[in-house]
Amino acid sequence: MKKLLTFISFQFLLLSLKAQHCPFDGAALIALTIQAADSNGIISGLKIYMLDSTGKPVKGYRYANNQWVNDTVWFWQNPERTTFKGYIDNNNPAQNDKIRFPFARNNYVTVVHDHFPLSKCKIVIAGINKGKRSFKTKIITLKDTDVYPLCTTYNDEVYNCPFRKIIYAPADIILAGE
Repeated sequence: MKKLLTFISFQFLLLSLKAQHCPFDGAALIALTIQAADSNGIISGLKIYMLDSTGKPVKGYRYANNQWVNDTVWFWQNPERTTFKGYIDNNNPAQNDKIRFPFARNNYVTVVHDHFPLSKCKIVIAGINKGKRSFKTKIITLKDTDVYPLCTTYNDEVYNCPFRKIIYAPADIILAGE
């Protein structure tokens, strides 16, 4: 009987040790709110990327067209809804630009690893012509605290990180017209 109880206790212990990992375990979000100096609306269609401390574009792996691609880390405008299909795991990697992060509203976002050294990078918002409007290129720096962990928060309406006491606040950037 003692062996049976030991065996059952051991089985319960094993079940409790199996960790469920979030699809964004170890990932984090950088978010930007970008407006024109004379408007409150978000400017759509911007080209935004990062430079490392040597001035070269920051590279990272992303999943696109059914393969992993080592490409420049780009920002995209958070989509209105998730169009990614299926459960996210190693056999079905996330296509981040197809996933809506509800708390990020219509901000520009990119996904990086949780301890990304953001303060060592520059963010380039490339100048564009939008119809009758044109905007100057702007280069900014942010703090390492502007990186928001996604594990357990990626699908929340209100950002609430259970293991870091941080409040979600995208970086506010104002673009001047030319």
